[in-house]
This record gives sequence, C-alpha cells and structure tokens, in this order.
Amino acid sequence: MPARKSRDQPTIISANVRGLVTNIGDLINSHVIPRTPDIVATVETFMNESVPDNFGHLRGYSRWHRRDRTRGTFGGVAVSFHKSLSVQPLEVALPTHLEMMFFKIWAQHQTILLCVCYRP
Repeated sequence: MPARKSRDQPTIISANVRGLVTNIGDLINSHVIPRTPDIVATVETFMNESVPDNFGHLRGYSRWHRRDRTRGTFGGVAVSFHKSLSVQPLEVALPTHLEMMFFKIWAQHQTILLCVCYRP
C-alpha cells in the first residue's frame, strides 16, 4: 500500500459494494490502494454469520466492524479504519432491522461522530 500523505481532514470512501465477498478486490484495487482513505465504509455487504470475522482484512486497517442483515439476504454494513485513527465503536440499542453503526473517532486534533447506515 502506498505511503499516506499528511491530511488536514480525515478522508472516507463510502461504497455500495453489492456484495463485499465478491467485490472486495475491486474496492481495494480501484479505491483503497490509490487513495489510502482513513475510513472505508461499505453498505449492501450481503454478509452473514457464515463469513468469518477476519474476512478481507486490509493491511494497515482495522478488522471490518460489521452489522449483517439478520433476516433474508442483501443489506448489511461494514466499516474499516486506518490504524492511524483512534476509534471507539459506540453501543447504541437499535431494533435488529436497522443496519447502522456508530463510532467516535479522534483524528487530527478533532473528534468525529460517525454513523454508517444502510437504508434500502
């Protein structure tokens, strides 16, 4: 992965991947490697409990934080953070049908509240 450039603001790639298992190569090669974002947020991951927690680990990034769809197929969200960020996943009581996650991020002398949400 290329060296990261110093940035004033954190960068994010937000992508509707329509299946992270089948499209992770395109996401990494077309978007993550050339840009080296701080945050990679994906929706429509189509993942479930059969996909291992360590699937698709990006070198230099955290494991995927996931919220898989609990019923049926499609949907789901997954987020990975560059190791240079300090991130705290926030536990928020949500109905199981809501596919969203919240994070508190400390980066470049600022605190950010991030919500990643899939809304069909």
